[in-house]
Amino acid sequence: MPVTRTAAALLAVLAGATACGGAPPTREEYAAQADRVCREAEQALERIEDRPADTPQARGELIAATQRSLRQVVERLNELERPEGEAGRLAQAYVAQLERRAEEVTPLLDRLRTALADDDVEAIRRAARALEAFEGAERTDELARRLGARACAG
Repeated sequence: MPVTRTAAALLAVLAGATACGGAPPTREEYAAQADRVCREAEQALERIEDRPADTPQARGELIAATQRSLRQVVERLNELERPEGEAGRLAQAYVAQLERRAEEVTPLLDRLRTALADDDVEAIRRAARALEAFEGAERTDELARRLGARACAG
């Protein structure tokens, strides 16, 4: 069989195996995948924080990059196949809680970015205070710990 036919046949077999689906991940496998996503997100955020932020525009871009990174981590966690049963429900609750938190912090970050762009010192202070007062990470962290995703817990 020519190489191209062999490759096509192999792809067809693999596509069929994928379409049929394999076993869902175990809690431990899911937690390991989620931890990898969270570690990569943490590294991305560290790289963002390392950028120079000596102008209001540069600080605004850091905030925008942080927002993009938050959206990406939620998307990547949403894309992970979840385990079955209680572990799957826990994984769903964790991702849903994380998504809510990202949605709640987005307007606060938008306010700060706008204040920086306007170079409005008082608005910057108000936005920074609102971000400092932003609470509720305990529930997200608890769900991550219960799931076994230690790198995802704060």
